[in-house]
Amino acid sequence: MRIGVGLPTAVGLEDGGQVVTWSRRAEELGFDSVAVIDRLMAPTYDPLTTLAAAAAVTSRVDLYTSILLSALRPAALVAAQVATVDRISGGRLWLGVGVGSRKPDYDAVGSEFGRRGRHMDDQLAALAGWWTGTEDFGTPGPPPVKSGGPPVLVGGASDAAIDRAAHSAAGWICGVGGAPAFAGGADRVRQAWSDEGRAGRPWLASVINVALGPDAVALRESFLRWYYGAAPFVDQLVANTPTSPAELQEAIAAHEAAGCDELLLFPCAADLDQLDRFAVARTNV
Repeated sequence: MRIGVGLPTAVGLEDGGQVVTWSRRAEELGFDSVAVIDRLMAPTYDPLTTLAAAAAVTSRVDLYTSILLSALRPAALVAAQVATVDRISGGRLWLGVGVGSRKPDYDAVGSEFGRRGRHMDDQLAALAGWWTGTEDFGTPGPPPVKSGGPPVLVGGASDAAIDRAAHSAAGWICGVGGAPAFAGGADRVRQAWSDEGRAGRPWLASVINVALGPDAVALRESFLRWYYGAAPFVDQLVANTPTSPAELQEAIAAHEAAGCDELLLFPCAADLDQLDRFAVARTNV
């Protein structure tokens, strides 16, 4: 199982250089990828802009949007921006997408919240057409490095998200619930993949938050409850956030046992020592 780290795009915002420092350090420490989250109406760096910066200072790690709320954006704009980051990185981008659950994000761009799933389905079809050359008109932005574009992973636990991952993507990302939620969702995706008659197997990824060090519990509580507020999943998110090396090692082992291909560790604080602690815990699994 591969292990990546989330960049501090929602913590430590007073120092924009931290995402660059974290990107370099993650590669030096041997992590397999760096990742970003996406919220529009919240203090969060833009995901694709951040990954372009990460691409410029790294050469090996893959780059994940986990996830990009692509349904907030016009399909042509998504295609151009994603292909640009893919080109700059030499084909290291993994495009995780999801519809999200926050109506204010959609209100801010004048998009109908109740149609976000349909919008995403249309968008994924458009991206596939542009990136495989089946459209009759030009492709927005540069051509991606690989024919067909970067691998697309769908996030979400709804039936629609699972079906979307099996029908229109290369795999699935679990965003909330830790190893138990991942295991259950992965089984659903595998079954849906088989029902679609697709060859091979889906790529299965998972996201967990982590806080380590002497103030780990306080860091977990202060960040997650501030950033996610009254979201219905916040208690589950907190409960599945490791705050000790032993808990992180247990989470890594449980994901690996459930067939996870890539586990992304997102920090609850921007201090670089968090990344170093992640690395030590990972090597001791």
